[in-house]
Amino acid sequence: MTNPKKVQASDYYVSSGEATKRFFTRMFNYSGRATRAEYWKAVIVIWILDKVIAVLLCGVVAADAGEHPGANLAMAGFWLLVASVFTLGHLSLTVRRLHDRGESPFISIFAPVCVALCIFILDLMRFVGWSLETLFSWLGEGVLAFVFPLILLLGGVCALGCFIISFFDSKPGRNRYGDSEKYPEALQEQKPLT
Repeated sequence: MTNPKKVQASDYYVSSGEATKRFFTRMFNYSGRATRAEYWKAVIVIWILDKVIAVLLCGVVAADAGEHPGANLAMAGFWLLVASVFTLGHLSLTVRRLHDRGESPFISIFAPVCVALCIFILDLMRFVGWSLETLFSWLGEGVLAFVFPLILLLGGVCALGCFIISFFDSKPGRNRYGDSEKYPEALQEQKPLT
């Protein structure tokens, strides 16, 4: 009887195509783990795909030159849908990458929440007919001048933290988010999590 070959970390390889396939098939899956290779290869391919779609849509809108405003609105709506899908997919990929490191996914969710909160407040102001001057007079210039940048700064720090963490290698073995695909040999040496 032959022993099955043990998979070593150096044997673990995920192609760009496989990483992109996993991105789309696990787009709304916020559980499990994503290795560093899977994360970065998917991010690069999706970034390129995103830019190609943007250039094509801009070309279509520019060629139309405003002759069909409804078509331009439809293109903008399509772009918003594509950007939303890519953003949600990237968020789930980032959560799985943080899981792979054994980190809490909270920091990946905090960054877009901060930006969305600022956009929501500004949109709400526009909806009720307030200008920035009205809000300044209501809250006071010091409060508003301090709160918005603070919210955006906190979101930026969280996004930067996720970016830096994504460069670190996987935690070998099992953690509370699942088993390591990259280091399966560590599972045999590890005691079960309780």
